[in-house]
Amino acid sequence: MAGHRGIASLVGSLTAIEGDLSRADALDAARALTTSEPSEDKLMRSVDIAVRIWLTLDISSLDLRRPGLLAWPAKRTLAEVIQSHFNSLEQEQCRTPVSDENIDPDLKADHLVAYHGYTIIWTDNLASHLTIDWKHKTITIYEHKISLHNHLRLGGSSPIPQDVLGEAIDTLNLLFPFQDDGTKRLLAKHKRPFYGLGMCNRTRKLKLSDYSYWRSRIADLVYISSGPAVGIRQLKLSRKGDNLLQFATFWIATAVGLLTLVSIAVGVAATVYSAKQYELSLRQYDISVLQLCVDPAAREKFEVCKGVEGFRDG
Repeated sequence: MAGHRGIASLVGSLTAIEGDLSRADALDAARALTTSEPSEDKLMRSVDIAVRIWLTLDISSLDLRRPGLLAWPAKRTLAEVIQSHFNSLEQEQCRTPVSDENIDPDLKADHLVAYHGYTIIWTDNLASHLTIDWKHKTITIYEHKISLHNHLRLGGSSPIPQDVLGEAIDTLNLLFPFQDDGTKRLLAKHKRPFYGLGMCNRTRKLKLSDYSYWRSRIADLVYISSGPAVGIRQLKLSRKGDNLLQFATFWIATAVGLLTLVSIAVGVAATVYSAKQYELSLRQYDISVLQLCVDPAAREKFEVCKGVEGFRDG
């Protein structure tokens, strides 16, 4: 099966199959769309591509064992593979301590970027959603909110569980709240249009207990958000005042530094002024001597006049 039209037709065939989709069913659907006799491996590659487009999940009939990839064995249905993955995600442990069930309303993507130095990496793969790279300070975020909404709206026709779809939308509502200027600017900058979808008829959920599958990753984001700001943002006092120590330390140090510079400048100016005063005093002394030595009697009387140029004897 070749070309995007063939893949699009296969997507349509797969979505029309009722019940749990097995690999055998998927192969039969792919085989029905071709007049040639491609190998089973080639047909399965086409099925893999079609499923990825349909569900925005990185699913493969090959067990490649890479992060975010869901292997689809021959003896398991597609729904079983997907459910198994999200069951594992539900058991994922937090990397950070959880001290409070309440989520600060300031936990937003634009704050994580601006105040904590994290970079957003957008993904087409729902299985990689909210993956945090602690070393390189990146957060991978699933970008197809419209796809989640459509699957949820169509009821049980999707092999992705309804509660997974709903929670995925909730995580996006949490990080990208509607009617928030910072969120709107961030999404416009990244050219991601899902701001216009609003909340998809859901509310912004601000308790960790509202999340099941992505709970541990949300908890880690809460931990990051509660930490001190980095970069120039730490110089501004936050609304909660939790960076008061860093704020005060910086500005006190800055004030002391400025006063030190002013003191040095004043000291240098005073030294230069003193040198000028000394030079002026010497000039005034020379003038006074000249005035004194104009009188012939003074020249005879005062020894200082004998060394003055123009008044030496002989």
